[in-house]
Amino acid sequence: MLLIEPISAITSWEDYEYQGHVALYIALKSILDLLQNGKSISGYDLQIEGEEDFSIRKDSKYISLHQVKAGAIRLEQNDKFSFVIEILQNEAEYGYFHIANGKRIPVDFVSSTLTYTSMLKNQLKKKVIEKKDIADTDKEDDYIVLDKVSGNHKKADVYSLIKYVSKNSKDIAKIQSVIIEIDNALDTYKTIIEKKIEELKKDNPLLCDDEAFLCAYDEKYDNVKEIRLKAYGVIVEILTIKCPEYTFVDVDYAALVYDQLLLYMKNRITDFYIENSKIGKCILTFSEMVEQIIVDYHERIDTVAYQYFQVLRSIRDAYAEYPNEPWNHCTESNCKDCNGSDACNLFKQISILNEKTEIDKNQIIHNLILKTPVVGKNNNLPQDSLVSHLFLNLLDEIKTLGLEKNNAYQTVKDGNKTYRLTLDSSYDINEFQKNLRKELGKESDRSLLYECDVLITDRLSEESLFFNGGDISVLTEKELKEISGMTSSTIDKMKKDCNRPKVIRLIDRNKALGELK
Repeated sequence: MLLIEPISAITSWEDYEYQGHVALYIALKSILDLLQNGKSISGYDLQIEGEEDFSIRKDSKYISLHQVKAGAIRLEQNDKFSFVIEILQNEAEYGYFHIANGKRIPVDFVSSTLTYTSMLKNQLKKKVIEKKDIADTDKEDDYIVLDKVSGNHKKADVYSLIKYVSKNSKDIAKIQSVIIEIDNALDTYKTIIEKKIEELKKDNPLLCDDEAFLCAYDEKYDNVKEIRLKAYGVIVEILTIKCPEYTFVDVDYAALVYDQLLLYMKNRITDFYIENSKIGKCILTFSEMVEQIIVDYHERIDTVAYQYFQVLRSIRDAYAEYPNEPWNHCTESNCKDCNGSDACNLFKQISILNEKTEIDKNQIIHNLILKTPVVGKNNNLPQDSLVSHLFLNLLDEIKTLGLEKNNAYQTVKDGNKTYRLTLDSSYDINEFQKNLRKELGKESDRSLLYECDVLITDRLSEESLFFNGGDISVLTEKELKEISGMTSSTIDKMKKDCNRPKVIRLIDRNKALGELK
């Protein structure tokens, strides 16, 4: 008998992202294992949420149930009972917990389940009664109150079980019948548990009772970047088997494939929960996953969009490791476990970036690096270290800095001075000017530069950078005084084509912190 109601807690991809990476990696590993052993992947699938955070199935029968804990592990007795009973009621082969390095799961799942079972059986002995019939001298806790069945309850408490098994019935006779069924089911599960432990102990008397049903998964991950890197290697091996003619496959290519597969999974989850399906299951078959993997994405590598993708990947990877960097004040190793995440500007800004369309993301990266990458050349794209200590750290420290409608990260000081964040790492001003001159032929780039008063870079600090159409130069104090006499009519005339003169400042990250924090 099914006692524990399947869960449907997530309403969007953002609520599921970390679990999604773990689920995708485990599914990829399962696919690779089948292929390496010459077995068919037909009939296998990945179920998102439902019985647990995710499950692996074969022909709609559960092979394994998986629960993901990104950081701290907090499990009450009812949680342990639920996990064991879910394994039994779905006849799954085994259950796994995915936890971070240095974390441990409790070793009392079985004993907690048996204790909790006894507690439930005692509660089920109580008389079923309507609230109006309870005497003033009695306590509600001495009864199973019919009126309370339809409410919201803690997972696996007595009312939760009754509500699920009775299908939220309000008929007292039906509830009484269901209570007998639940009591009998608890006896059955108790017998199965004791029998499985006895079988386990015959050959392995020293093993923990829990190992008859579950364990912590061998591989552990501290952040999404670690999961991704493991998944890239698996994708390379799958493609070696399925598409040996793909001679271009390497880790960078696997990263692109992984993102396409992740996007496919994200869309499936989003669509499923938009439809708000209470009965169906969110399923990705192994076959459809492989179909996504073997698509030839190679031609996409030779594009500007792929160069932008590499920068986005650096942002994503650096963000995954950011909580452990020495220059921040993070108290948790995972943002999801941080009590201050709601007030964290970095967490907010990364969430906003993740929600943007691919077109917007490309424009955002272009505005950050101040150039259009050239296909087939070394574009000196920002590395993880620069992304972390310049981009992520300033978003973390400067609470007003954020992504605006023009797809630029900026803030305003004193009501009229616009500071714009970049990912420029030029060593000297000549290098900066050389790179920027190439971009000023584009009206959109000129407009965006003219809208700001201060550019935040990694190393450069110049008080007077002069723009005049395609001309860029650093002004001396004398030259600055000369242009200050320009009439407003001249300036207004030049505004029409964005070729008006403009003097801006360049500041490094330390000055930015000093002026804006």
